Amino acid sequence: MVKMPWRNSFSDLKILDFAFAALVLSSGIFLSVRFFPSSLSSSGTVLVNAAENEYEFALLEDGLHEVDGKLGKTVFEVRNGKVRVLDSPCPNKTCVAQGFSNAVVCLPNKVSIRVVEGKNPESHESSSEEFDAISR
Repeated sequence: MVKMPWRNSFSDLKILDFAFAALVLSSGIFLSVRFFPSSLSSSGTVLVNAAENEYEFALLEDGLHEVDGKLGKTVFEVRNGKVRVLDSPCPNKTCVAQGFSNAVVCLPNKVSIRVVEGKNPESHESSSEEFDAISR
């Protein structure tokens, strides 16, 4: 009769093996919740400042929008709770290279776009969690 090595494999496991498996499982759950949050489950607003004008767009509605800046039209996209600039008349196109983010700025065209989570954008005006000292 042939002995099958996997039959008694559970009896050979030690307590540290179970602890290691639990650590890997809990780390996976933590990382998936931390880095892949459901941004569509909460409402929010996209706030745009362009050439001294202010605009608001719904965060939950994916789509293309354009606003007039100092140099011309800036086209941006809202998708999956993030924004990105698709086209802008600025010479460097640094804003286009930023990709999807919570905040995008086109300095030459005087356009800034940011995502504000929650139902009341005014309550987040003084929040600095999405900006650093350079972009303020």
